[in-house]
Amino acid sequence: MEKFLDVSQFLQFKNNNLVTDKVGKANIFYRYFASVFTHDDNNKPHFPRRVDPNTSCCDVTFTPVKVMRILRALKPKISYGPDGFPNLLLKQLSSVIYEPLSFIFQSSFRLQILPACWLHALVTPVFKKGLTSSPSNYRPISLTCVCCRIMERNINIELINYLFQHGLISKYQHGFLHKHSTCSNLLRVCA
Repeated sequence: MEKFLDVSQFLQFKNNNLVTDKVGKANIFYRYFASVFTHDDNNKPHFPRRVDPNTSCCDVTFTPVKVMRILRALKPKISYGPDGFPNLLLKQLSSVIYEPLSFIFQSSFRLQILPACWLHALVTPVFKKGLTSSPSNYRPISLTCVCCRIMERNINIELINYLFQHGLISKYQHGFLHKHSTCSNLLRVCA
């Protein structure tokens, strides 16, 4: 399990000064994470079309059954995003919120508008290795709204199904697929 930090007693700034107050440490992380952030250059690679031109990507639907299935599969965690709702709460309320959520998701997708809260995240530094006083030894974790992640999960499932139906995923693809990992990839290569 990842260790969410109370962030060490102090952080060391560029000039070797030690910062101990929470606001100072937050500013150090902000400056460091912003300095290593990669900005999108808006260059879209060209890929040759591999499906019939009349085939649209996929018609994403957010049925109550799909939303209920995703809600019930949530890990019962108590960490929360900007909306303050943890996985555990939504999982426990799944039997009463799945229908309203499916309606919100379908409307939001059709109108191409997300609730403003879903566009924000709580960024938390997680220690990797090395000196705990060095900001470069932390990686940022973005805690987003659970409802948004449920909607994303539904879209992901439909997109993966589309890719499989049209033969757009190689049998050698192991990343980001259910029951596939670097371990299964190594076993396939070494077998």
